[in-house]
Amino acid sequence: MSLKPLGILRSLLYLTYRRHRSLWSDAAPGVRILREIDEGESQDGEAHRNGARIEEEQGGEYVNMEVSFAYRARPSGAQASTKARNAHLLIHFYLGVKKLLDIDLPVYVELRGLVGTARVRLQIISDPPFVKHATLSFMGLPRVDFSAVPLNQHLVNVMRLPVISGFIDSSICAAMAQYCAPSSYTVDVQKMLLDDDIKRETTALGVILLRIHGAENLEKSDMRGSSDPYCTIEWSKQGKPLYSTRVIVDDLNPLWEESAAIIIRPELVRSQEDVQVTVWDSDRYTADDRLGKACFSLETLLRKPGKIYRNRTPLEGVKAGTSREGHLNWTVSFHPKADLRSELHTDGRDPFVDPDVRKKYEREFEMDEGHKKEIEDGGAVQRTRPDPEHPSGILSIQVHSIAQLELRDTERSYGTSQSRSGSRGQDPCDKETEEEDKAPSAYCDILLNDQTIYRTRSKPFSHAPFFNAGTERFITDWRTTMVMVVARDSRLRESDPILGVVPLKLSEIFKNSSQLTNSYPLTGGVGTGRIRLSILFRSVDLKLERPLLGWDVGTLQIHSEQIIAKDFQTEDRFSVETFGWNRLYLRTISSTRKLKARSATYSEDLTEVRWKVAVKEPPLRLPVKRRYASAFSIEFHTHTFSGTARAIAVIWLRDLSDNEMYRNLRLPIWTGDKEQFHRVQQEYTSGEEDVRKLGLKLVGYLEIDLRFKSGLGKTHGEFSDDKDAEEVMEAWECAVTSGLRSTVGDFINEYTDVDRNRDPLAYRRKQVCQDDDDESSSSRDVDGESDPAKRNARRSIKSNGVSTSSNLPAAHAG
Repeated sequence: MSLKPLGILRSLLYLTYRRHRSLWSDAAPGVRILREIDEGESQDGEAHRNGARIEEEQGGEYVNMEVSFAYRARPSGAQASTKARNAHLLIHFYLGVKKLLDIDLPVYVELRGLVGTARVRLQIISDPPFVKHATLSFMGLPRVDFSAVPLNQHLVNVMRLPVISGFIDSSICAAMAQYCAPSSYTVDVQKMLLDDDIKRETTALGVILLRIHGAENLEKSDMRGSSDPYCTIEWSKQGKPLYSTRVIVDDLNPLWEESAAIIIRPELVRSQEDVQVTVWDSDRYTADDRLGKACFSLETLLRKPGKIYRNRTPLEGVKAGTSREGHLNWTVSFHPKADLRSELHTDGRDPFVDPDVRKKYEREFEMDEGHKKEIEDGGAVQRTRPDPEHPSGILSIQVHSIAQLELRDTERSYGTSQSRSGSRGQDPCDKETEEEDKAPSAYCDILLNDQTIYRTRSKPFSHAPFFNAGTERFITDWRTTMVMVVARDSRLRESDPILGVVPLKLSEIFKNSSQLTNSYPLTGGVGTGRIRLSILFRSVDLKLERPLLGWDVGTLQIHSEQIIAKDFQTEDRFSVETFGWNRLYLRTISSTRKLKARSATYSEDLTEVRWKVAVKEPPLRLPVKRRYASAFSIEFHTHTFSGTARAIAVIWLRDLSDNEMYRNLRLPIWTGDKEQFHRVQQEYTSGEEDVRKLGLKLVGYLEIDLRFKSGLGKTHGEFSDDKDAEEVMEAWECAVTSGLRSTVGDFINEYTDVDRNRDPLAYRRKQVCQDDDDESSSSRDVDGESDPAKRNARRSIKSNGVSTSSNLPAAHAG
């Protein structure tokens, strides 16, 4: 818990203001007004000048008071849950030897009493709650009384240890000293009391799009006369890495072709930051070496929004004025937030409420005059749908609070059959209390496209935890973005169980507005409750290529029953007979699958070799973690023990669009030496000409059916050694078990027979939605046919998986 004096400010709000700065009539319990201070007596002159500026902008009058206050904790028992009602801290001490043996000693510090004197400055306004800003400054350190007990009853009372008790005392005094005169603390009381903590605009100005193409003639940093380069993107003064490319091993002229979008906030402009790209050499046993850096002015980007700067920058050294070997090829541009289009304006009503039901119970559904005025005052963002022509933008997610949070009864029932007959199976949760011993210590994880991006603080032992925390992130396509909020119970010496999950598709919640605040039930976990969330989206003036609008986590599916090699070049070494003796290795950056040589067969005319793809649950799946840094390669290996491939076929996953079926995808088969294979799997190539430049020779073509399914799947359980990936996988399984997400895919448009058999409910739901759209359309169908016979014929063709349009990427189309 923070020691900011919010409790003192809340107690002051019980006071009633009278006209012409008269004294307050009724003071709150524990607060005694000493005197009213004139404007000239304020110790903090700068605060007075700032207050005068705010008064000119927002109006209102100011009252300065000097008050004495006293805080006394309510009686509590031995249980930690009863102590949670009072101001408290939870401190973890670690005993033992560093990096060898750590013993966790959790200490519960309860604030028992607080006495002191403070000066308060209130800005009085005419609208409720009649106080806008409140500024507080302590007149010296308050006297503090606290108790510290271990959570484990078998451990010694830490207050008997002089070292620990002195440390806690000094820590509390240091926190209080931050708010002693001449320092102060200001809070927006009106926003806090009126529950107006909802964002109606993002704090970001826009995004910077960086594309790191490659580097040339880098410095030889390793003893073998080469380097293992990679790049990081950071701010020049802050130095914290915001993005990192993949490591390309043993290459002085790497080609990455990776993109990153960085959010620009006003504080970055005030601090005069520059965009910096640092090139590193990855070392196995020592710290990574700097190979150089390249910078670009942020002010230059902001002056010309939308302009693309293509750079070939000489690398600089760490010290100013020094240089390093090599050049960096990269592109940078700034894209501001796009204007709201008037043709996308709506009434701002909740899309999840049926219009007929709303009309019948209009007053009960919060659409009375007061709520309408709130939407009108909130700005156009609450009455405008997101722009489909600008699907990329900035997403703001806020977790406000959880109400009625309870743990489910998971204990077994005891007793004989006769004693249990006629009794309740479970006790209903119809009693709301704040004093129950089994209150959870909740915290929330925010997952964006199955990747954890934010974690709130834990709120110990509370049935109604209040977070009011969130983050802003760049998303590539709001139409195919999934947000999932996971509430967990923080526990000691055991894994944190999931209290519940809330998965949300932005395409469903943003039907009538670009901002939504709502309460959602926690589902699929060991707890019950309703979590209050606010989600806001603002488009940016940026249009990415369609393959770049996808997820970074997904599953590569091989839908071919046979992988076919054909159209061999005239060379004895790579004839049909020799290809039939090869086994296939299918690889991504994070997974590998193998097809044995005995699964290969020949065509009747001996012009093709076919490897049968036999799996228990088709299609063949390869889990992918970092899709935009990964290539999918098919290696041809003989029975020799050298481990070197004889030939290879490669396609980069960044060239595939999400959830689209690529039928009969034609991939070139190349031959070369081990070093050339190593380069073609690491460096991005967009076509056959780029591969030929690496020295490889074309020997044939491969036909395969592919689909990149966005999101997690069952095969991602292979990454159980990663704790973060394991927690995300656990949350995904909770959502699937509850029926809120599908194992086939959340955004699959083309269903195969295997998909229908694996998840018939998801397929049936999609068909029902399509039928509803067809019935609610006008006389002309969405397919463009007004004739019912032609419409049904076209639907039957689509349901059989046949498409008249080509889904092949331009660079790899046959």
